[in-house]
Amino acid sequence: ETAPIGCPLELIARPVIAHGSVEFHRDIEPLLQQHCQRCHHPGDVAPFSLVTFDHAVQWAADIKSYTADRLMPPWPVTGGVPLENDLSLTPDEIKLIGRWVDEGCPRGDPSDAPPPLAFANQDEWQASRPPDVVLSMPGTVHLAAQGEDHYRTVVLPLNNQEQLYVERVEFIPGNRKAIHHGMVFYDGTGLVLAAQTRLGNPRPRGTGDEDYGPGYESGMGLGFVPDPTLTVRNAANAGGQLMGWVPGAGPLEFPPGVLRVLPPEAAIAIQIHYVRTGRPEIDDSSRLGIWLQKQTPRLFSHGFMLDTEFRLIPKG
Repeated sequence: ETAPIGCPLELIARPVIAHGSVEFHRDIEPLLQQHCQRCHHPGDVAPFSLVTFDHAVQWAADIKSYTADRLMPPWPVTGGVPLENDLSLTPDEIKLIGRWVDEGCPRGDPSDAPPPLAFANQDEWQASRPPDVVLSMPGTVHLAAQGEDHYRTVVLPLNNQEQLYVERVEFIPGNRKAIHHGMVFYDGTGLVLAAQTRLGNPRPRGTGDEDYGPGYESGMGLGFVPDPTLTVRNAANAGGQLMGWVPGAGPLEFPPGVLRVLPPEAAIAIQIHYVRTGRPEIDDSSRLGIWLQKQTPRLFSHGFMLDTEFRLIPKG
């Protein structure tokens, strides 16, 4: 397995300091809960836990370094308009973490600790009711041990005869070690489903260490440029984005009264970014849940797919 970044050994033998001007339970633990623990808890994507003092003190030097360099929490946005769900630490919070480490990581009084967070099982749906539609990996994706990152799109037809009103979408990755992120689109034209038939490699070609399975290798785009003149159905709602998933992110839920509309005969395209771990990996259990509403919505949301090139949007 890939080893966690950093070396905690330098702190293991350091004696615990009871009190200081900055203390773990009073000052640092609330910051870890707000900014870090959604990924850094047992069973989730981060390579180590930051749930307890014993966990955090082992990684104190790395916490100071990575927060000071703004590598963690992962929030690359700088300036501009304020955004929802901002994970970043303020300059004063970063300084507070640095002072705690410089003072030797005082533990403080456990009675000052905030209530521990309860983490849901990330392999179960997070809604109060089961999804109306579950789309599962139709086979096993095999990933080679070596090579560049692999982007694979798996297209799954819904076989719906009427349009569907979507209120919630949730993606559960099947191999958290190998999945970097996922993007979910819908296609009303049939062009993406046809591309899967044309471009797919469901079986090994006998070349040894290779990638194969359901879907097709697409790169970060669709893997082809759709020809709008070939659209024979659902031209008014040809397709668009449904959601994106990254570690630590929750499901997509639209505001009350707002729904996404899927056209008849739609297909769902799940594009997964796989990373190499140095050994062969498989993904046979990634799945997507879709929650529907029968009542006609008051407002509609629509996500557009533009092109396959990166564009830098300047501030303002």
